[in-house]
Amino acid sequence: HHIHQSYKAIKKSNNKWGIFLFDKDKIIGVCEVMEEEEDGITFLLIVYTFIDEEYRGKNLCYEIVKRTILKNKKKGKGSMIIKVVIAGGEPILKCLIKVFNELNYKIQKYKSDKKENIKQLKFITSEEAIKIEKKNLKTDMWQTLFFVPKT
Repeated sequence: HHIHQSYKAIKKSNNKWGIFLFDKDKIIGVCEVMEEEEDGITFLLIVYTFIDEEYRGKNLCYEIVKRTILKNKKKGKGSMIIKVVIAGGEPILKCLIKVFNELNYKIQKYKSDKKENIKQLKFITSEEAIKIEKKNLKTDMWQTLFFVPKT
């Protein structure tokens, strides 16, 4: 059901795209993304990543996110910042950290917890991101992270 919503959203949109994962003729996963702009800075937003429950625990999240980022690079957008709002907790965060470490990206977050300003970001470690996520789980907060290519 979730995957079909992504499929419909991508089909209707000019700025959304994604990668779907199949098992024979069944769609079992999706990584939906879209290009957005905030204060003159264009970035790729990972809108939604989902793997069907019976296929979890097989590194499929890692594969689908990695292929999505590599496809974005092939489109000539390798220097683009990737924005993610972590709403799925520690498992998706660890998946993203693994992908972006391997692809040579660094993690940033908003400098201020009170005011979101894409022009004022600070670098954090993956350990700090996981620590924040564990704290956020208790308070039902979402964490916004930016993955920036190392230069």
